[in-house]
Parts: sequence; C-alpha cells; structure tokens
Amino acid sequence: MEETGQPEGKSWARLKLSEPLEFTRVYIERPAFNEKSISLKGTVSNGKFTNDSLKRKLNAPIEDGQYWATFPIKQNRYIFAQRDQKPEPTANEILLYGKVINGKFSSYIFEEETGLSDGRYWLIIEPDTELVSYLKSRHLPIDKQPNELLVEGVVDDLGKFTADNDPDFSFNTTQSTGKYFVRFEVSQLIDFLPQENEKPTLKKGEKLLEAYTWVNKETGEIKIDIQKNREDQRHHALDAIVVALSELTYLNQLSRYSGQLKEWERGKEDRPTFEQPWPLFDQTVNTAIQQILVSYAQNKKVVSRISKMISKNGRSFKSVGFAARGRLHREFYFGRHPYPILHQKNPQTGELLFEKDKDGNLQYYYHIRKSVVNLKNNKHVDKIVDEGIKNLIRERLEKEFNINTKNTYNIPADFFYDKDKKPALFLPNKKGQPVPIKKVRLRETISNAEQLKEDVNQWVNPYNNHHVVIYETAEGNLQEQIVSLWEAVERVNQGQAVYQLPSNGKRILTTLQENDMFLVDLPEDLKSILEDSVISFADFSPYLYRVQKISSMDYSFRHHLVSSVSDEQGEKRIASFKAWISLNPVKVIVDQIGNLKVK
Repeated sequence: MEETGQPEGKSWARLKLSEPLEFTRVYIERPAFNEKSISLKGTVSNGKFTNDSLKRKLNAPIEDGQYWATFPIKQNRYIFAQRDQKPEPTANEILLYGKVINGKFSSYIFEEETGLSDGRYWLIIEPDTELVSYLKSRHLPIDKQPNELLVEGVVDDLGKFTADNDPDFSFNTTQSTGKYFVRFEVSQLIDFLPQENEKPTLKKGEKLLEAYTWVNKETGEIKIDIQKNREDQRHHALDAIVVALSELTYLNQLSRYSGQLKEWERGKEDRPTFEQPWPLFDQTVNTAIQQILVSYAQNKKVVSRISKMISKNGRSFKSVGFAARGRLHREFYFGRHPYPILHQKNPQTGELLFEKDKDGNLQYYYHIRKSVVNLKNNKHVDKIVDEGIKNLIRERLEKEFNINTKNTYNIPADFFYDKDKKPALFLPNKKGQPVPIKKVRLRETISNAEQLKEDVNQWVNPYNNHHVVIYETAEGNLQEQIVSLWEAVERVNQGQAVYQLPSNGKRILTTLQENDMFLVDLPEDLKSILEDSVISFADFSPYLYRVQKISSMDYSFRHHLVSSVSDEQGEKRIASFKAWISLNPVKVIVDQIGNLKVK
C-alpha cells in the first residue's frame, strides 16, 4: 500500500478503472447430472464433510472449504408420495422429493429416467460413501498485479454487473448470470472520502441522534428516520405497542424490504407503507408516552426465610434459617491495629505512643497481607506497614530504575521479579540469611469495619450501604447516618426497626435507598399541587429521579427515563446539605401504572 497522507480510519477511495480485464466465476457449477451418481454441496471442516441431506459426517482427508461431493449410487427406491406420510431414511441414505413427468423423475439435485407413472414421489438413495470424489465449489480470488483491483459482484438477468461493496458501480456485460471476480487496472487514484464523518462536538444540554434520510416518491417529501434511542426507558413502551399491533402481512413486507435493501437505498424501489391502526395514531401514542412515569423495582427485604433438607448420620432433617438479601462484606479479612507514632515513646514507661483522634481515642488501622505484585504505584507503597520494606522498595526504585520517589510514579513490571521469575528483594532473617520478600502488609483506613468474632482479631469491610437517614438534630441542624446492609441485618435479627432515628436526632426527614423515587428541584408552581392524593401528570416527569448510589454525603440521583448509568446524562449529585436544601428532594412513590403519590 502507498502512503496516502490521509488520517487513520475507514475511507472510500475513488478510482478510475480500465475496461474489465478478466471475469472468473466465484462459484463452480454443480457437476453434470448423472443417473449413476449424485452430487451434494457441503463443507469440509477438521477432516469431516457435512451436508444437510446426510445424517452423518463423512471422513474427508482434504483441506477445509466448500466442496461438491459426488457419490456413486449403490441402489435407490421410489415411494409414491401420500399426504402426511414421509419416509424415514437410515443414516446411510439420502431422501429426495420430486416429480415424475413423462417417465422422468426430477428433483433439485437429481434426475433420472424411470418407468413410473406421472406423479409426486419420494426417492431414497443409498450412496457409496467409500468412493466419494470432491471438487471445490468456490474459486479462490484470482491473482492480480500491484496496480490492479479485484472486484466481486453479481451479473443479473439483464446482463448488468453490480459490485458487492459499491452498489453504484455497475456496467453491462455479455457474461451469463452469476457471481464473478472481475479484474481491472487502476489508471488513476482520484481522491479519498471518509466512510463515516466525525461526530460533532456537543455543547452542554445538547443530544446527538443518528438518523436515515429518504425521499417519499409519492409526495416528494424528504423523510428522516431517527434511530431508536435505547437510552430512554420509554422505548420498552414503544416496543410493546408495536408488537401488539403487528400482523403477518406487515412482517412479510418488512422481510421483502430487508431482502432488497440495496435496491431501496439506490432509489429503485420505494419503501413499504402501512395503514395507521386508527386515526391520529402517532399523535395519540406520543401523547401517551409523554405521560409515562417509570417505576423501578426495589428489594425492600433485608433477610429471607430459607429452608432446605440436609442429611446427617443417614437421616434427613429440615433446616430452617434466614439469609441476607445481599453481599454483607468484601471478600478480604483485616487485622485491626493502633497506628504507632514513629520514633516516639512514652518518656516514663518507654512504651510506644500511638496516634489518637481529636476526641483522644486511639486511631485504628486495618492490615491486610497482599502479594508484592499487587503494588502498582506510590499510593500502594505508602500503605506498607513495615518501614524497612517500604524504604527498601524506594531505594531500589531510585538507584536501579532512576525513579524519583518523592513524586507520583508507577512501579515497573519487572521490579519485584527478574526475567527468570526470581525474587529481586530480600530481607535477612534471624540468622542473617536473605529471605525473599513475596508478601507485604498494607494499612487501610475503614470507617465502618465490623468484627466477625469477639475473640478473634478478624475484621471485614461491609460491602453495601443499605440506606441513608437524613435527620434533624435537637439544635435544628441536618445530619446523615449511613446504615450498611450488615447493620440492617443485625437490626432485623434483634427484632429492631430497620430505619431508626439516631440518638442525637429530633426527627427523621427522609431516608434514601437504591431506586427510591424523588422529585428534585421542583418549581414552586408545581409544589402547590403536591398535596393531591394521586398525581399522574407529565409535568412532573422532568423532575422525577431515582436514587442510583449512596455513600457518605454523596448521593447520586438519575433521571427516571435514563437507562444509562455510565455517564453524566440525567445525573444529579448532592454532596452537601447546602445542595440538599437548594434542590429540596421530595420523596414520592410511583406505582406500577404510573401514578405518583407523595410519600
């Protein structure tokens, strides 16, 4: 390929071509009919030949590809065709259906003279699978010179060749109908055109939609078909009404349209038209869709009652218990330790001094052992508990890899093990012998760690936040309480309420749990009608959000119509009580038929 100077990506190259230099059929025609043999088209893969007419695979010690397989016929027999009576051939036989006209039987792959009367017959053939011969059914692309182009296409009944990859490239020819490789000489490279234009840069609040344009031949109108937007949850409602009103005739028209898509795109045929199910159909459907308020399923159960049969000592017992409806903690276990103040001791007792919080309580950290290969950057190195190992790593990074450890850095892939997979870092043991460093203890900060057993220093990091309580203190201030699923399960097991007012609270303002529905930043004129017992107005749709994620003073809301959760579309985040007061979220319930009620 020559250097084009074009940017990377798919492009159309506009070429000036010579007259066709050579035509070669893509597919090799079926071997001529022979009453003593039958030819089947099939595929050879991994030394096995398969064909739909054969019930078993045949050994074929040839290269993979598509072939004509010709079998000598050992014997055959005819059965007069009767309604609802189809013969069942054996694994070594081939079943054909055809007509006898003037004593000659014909099917789509076999013909022979018979002494039978005219009519429809089943023909059962027993082929000789030991004396099969194979012939490639498709030619390989023909060789071409560096300045030549090979085009694959079809010659139709009118003698016109049309390229597969460019329907606008066609010309008349004397070749018979079929699929061909055509060789041309490239006389000139005119220019390049991109196959796809770059997406325009969007401004805040703008949306980008992809659409097709076409011309209605009857009216001359230019139509725009916008591609379906699956980021809007209401597309499920649109699917439902389309399926409900579908008929077999519509599907047949669409199937024909799909089969002749190239002709439609070239403007040779118009698109299929369908009568509206009722007058003003599109307007009434659009009005109904605009009224939709999407409700989201919630798992309100904290624990579930379970029962199962168990066997012990040859006897069966029914075991009954409760299981948490979610993951209680992450898969790692931690040890809790106070954090010593480096190089400082109590002057009276000589004991180590430990860090304390502002209230004078010991500051605890949680240690976990991990392989050194999990250390990827300076943040991981800073967490290492053993100062000797930490300094050893930094020293090796600076001396052998010329990395400034006072700045941010990534650890090279070959840092801990050399090319022979041998450890590169060692510490002396009690006898002074070098011991390879394969694991290190890392220090983590966990604000809500839970102890698994009272007599074992084994702690876990609760995995899920079950809900957040927003409450007012006695002084009139807003505060939050994060409740993990672990704590919610403990409350249920102890017969307590799942949602509780904290000890310093005056009253609960609201609670947030995944998929709770809120009206966020609602205008004053709509607030006045919130006291209605049931609300079902599209006016509330722009302000209806569901709770997507919750963590300490970071609440993520997603618009109820938006299905995507991977970008900022339809997202509102509250990270302070000032923002909470400004947006004033109001908790509501959306039932299964779209009615909205204030909770």
